[in-house]
Parts: sequence; C-alpha cells; structure tokens
Amino acid sequence: MTTRASIDCYIPARLGSQRVSAKNLRVLGDRPLIAHTIKTLSETKTVSHFCVNTESAAIKSVATEYGCETYLRNPDLATSNASTDDILYDYSKNSEHEHILIVNPTAPFLKSKTIDDAAEDYLRNDGSLFSVSEFKRHAVIRNNPVNFKYGSKSPRTQELDPVYFINFIFIFVNKSKMISNFETYGHCLYTAPIRHRLVTGLEGWDIDDEHDFEIAELALAAGKTPAKATYHPSIAEKIAKGEEFKN
Repeated sequence: MTTRASIDCYIPARLGSQRVSAKNLRVLGDRPLIAHTIKTLSETKTVSHFCVNTESAAIKSVATEYGCETYLRNPDLATSNASTDDILYDYSKNSEHEHILIVNPTAPFLKSKTIDDAAEDYLRNDGSLFSVSEFKRHAVIRNNPVNFKYGSKSPRTQELDPVYFINFIFIFVNKSKMISNFETYGHCLYTAPIRHRLVTGLEGWDIDDEHDFEIAELALAAGKTPAKATYHPSIAEKIAKGEEFKN
C-alpha cells in the first residue's frame, strides 16, 4: 500500500436544491441522503479528515447527529450560481492537509473501498483524479456522431468505443497546485494533468431528481432481498443445465 498521505475530504451540501427541495436532507431508506456518504467516509482507511461543507444550520445539525464535523461556508457560496471552483478554493485555504478530496452526497451507493482504491491510484500517479461513468451507446453531440459514423453500417452496441462522462461523485486534487491555479488563472477544479477513474454499477448512481430517488429506493429494497434470476419455462431448463445464450 502507498505510504499514507494527508487527505482532507469535504462533502459539499447546501440546503437549497433546484430539482428536489432540501435534497440532501431527504430521507433515503433509513437515513437522510447525506448520512449515507458520512457513513461511507467514516469507514475509509485513506482519508485523514472529513467534514460536511455547508452554509446551513439544519445540515450542520444532521451532520453532528451522524458524528460528522462541519465547515460553515459563506452563504454567498451556497447559491445556485456559486461555482465549485470558488467553494473548493475557499475550503482549501483553510485546510492543513496536502490533498483535497470532494465526495458528493448524492451518490449513496458509493463504497468506502472504492474511495480507498481511488486514493491509492491518485497517490501513485501525478495529476487530479475525477470519477467517471462509462456508456456504450451510439453517442451524438451537436448532431455529429461521436463513436460511430452516419452513412455506414451501424455497429453493434458491444462493438462501440465506450463514451465516458465525469460524474463528479469524487474528485482528488493536490491542494497547493489547486490554490496556485486559482490565484493565477481564476479557476482550480480542472487542475492539470487530469486523470479519470471508472465507477461502475450502482456506485455511479447520482441522485439529481425525483426519478433518481425512486430508482434508489427500489435499489435499496432489492438489496435487502436480492432477486433470483428467473426465465421463461421454454429455456429455464436449458439454463439450469448450463446452456448459455450469449452469442
């Protein structure tokens, strides 16, 4: 394992939300949404310190209830127009640690081991580390295909080059480089060089709206009583005998 470094983590959580009212305090399963991330971070082995970064007394109270410290930011940094760059710079100036980790409270299925593995990856290599999700779909941007071509035979989905997008579930940055970048150029989140780490399955599920909450509730319920795969009787016996249908 890489020599333990000083990693300071904050969970960004303002009270307001444009799509779901007070989203971070909305109960998911048996606890508020933000409490899932607090529990996950409390079980990590590589994070030196973590807290909730908020302007809200209500969120501070919930964080305290679940055993988490709070960093109170200026209310000006809690509006829908506040940038992650400004929030990150503000927090980092007051941190005594070498590296900064941001873990968003909207990914309740993220596991502590995933954070620890990502931390080891980050510390072994140069550059910031952003979590990403992967899709194998026929992707189009500004009406132009990204990983296939119009005017030719359509490739099967499994033959496509994957498309990745930054999901902002977690971000690792070097504090001194990030501060220097902000004070020199006025921005700091995308401090080069930038690397990406894939987050798969439910761990990559980011809750933004009511639909996302519905899916998350279903996933939690399914997790308590895992469903056994079943098939139509016409092939169930063949599956039971080991026949595969993957071609």
